[in-house]
Amino acid sequence: MKKILSIALVALLAVSSAFAGFSGTAKINLGANFETGAWGFANSTELGKLAFTWQSGEGASANEGAIYAGIKGSFSIKSENGKAASWNNAPVALSLKGSISEAYVTDGNWSVSILGAAGAPDYANSAAIDGSNNKVSYKSSAAAAPGFKVTANGYTAALGAAGNWKAETIDWSAYVATPEYALAEGVKANFAVAASDNTEIAASAKVAYAADLTASLAADFGYSTVAKAFDFDIAANASYDKYSLDAYYWYSKKNLGAKAVAKLDLATITVTAKDILGKKDLTASASKTIDAVALTVSGGYNIVDKAWKAGASAKYTADLYTANASVDLSENAKKLVVKASAESSKIVAGATLKAAYESSNLLQKGYGKIDTSCTIAF
Repeated sequence: MKKILSIALVALLAVSSAFAGFSGTAKINLGANFETGAWGFANSTELGKLAFTWQSGEGASANEGAIYAGIKGSFSIKSENGKAASWNNAPVALSLKGSISEAYVTDGNWSVSILGAAGAPDYANSAAIDGSNNKVSYKSSAAAAPGFKVTANGYTAALGAAGNWKAETIDWSAYVATPEYALAEGVKANFAVAASDNTEIAASAKVAYAADLTASLAADFGYSTVAKAFDFDIAANASYDKYSLDAYYWYSKKNLGAKAVAKLDLATITVTAKDILGKKDLTASASKTIDAVALTVSGGYNIVDKAWKAGASAKYTADLYTANASVDLSENAKKLVVKASAESSKIVAGATLKAAYESSNLLQKGYGKIDTSCTIAF
């Protein structure tokens, strides 16, 4: 009887955990499209993606001794269905995932990882190439072969090899990385090299300076002995007081970008130059927050396409609601887009109220649409 009760209790807890990740929304809209002529109410409901973990855990073991071994792993059992408007007969997938994150032999000063060797290093990366917060980077194709990695006194060395002598095939890799060397007061540098059987040779270096001014210069290089071709990238970063600079160059893509930011008392000024060797796309913006209002003005010019754009936006955050408005003029003053919205989840407890307007192009009689909505979610 106790066993039956225990099974029932476990089943109840499992069902409870299943509903813990359950979500859904119901929404009513009232709007009008000034371009198509459509207007009226719209009703919609949506059940969110159902995903829950039946069980998960971690396991670890670290032995004692002058030289000892350690291992660490984790697992999870999960169920989920695809996000769909209707769950009727929707398939539910059961997944079992597990991994070993650490497996090593050490004496506390050095360690040997037996989870594999190491591939090509990657020291240089930057957000300047596209002017956003997305990091981009070149990395050599020198890949890691099955093997081991040794770490001691800040140095890392890795060796991997596997093959078949009858088929005369081999997969190998080698890797060495140094700790940071102090070259001078405030100046540090570290280096890494790698090679693999795909005839790719890679090298990386980074030099950094830290004082009132902080700056770094990093580069990754790769050479194919078969194609007899090379590639590399360089990233430079510097900051001083309220000013910062991020520059990046990727050789094979012939792409050079730079981004400068000045956080002044008057406003935060951002200037970005994308694809300097190509289309020469230049943008600039100034943003300032005054009490509850955040203001931004921006502009840009593409030298090759000879196209300019300009815009402005404002965001007002009140206790009960948030309001946004923006104006964007582009395509050499041939396109004008206006957006405005107000949203609140505090006026009505448990519901989100929103009113929004967006034009497609006022200069071409694209008066856009207006929409109001009430969304209730759990």
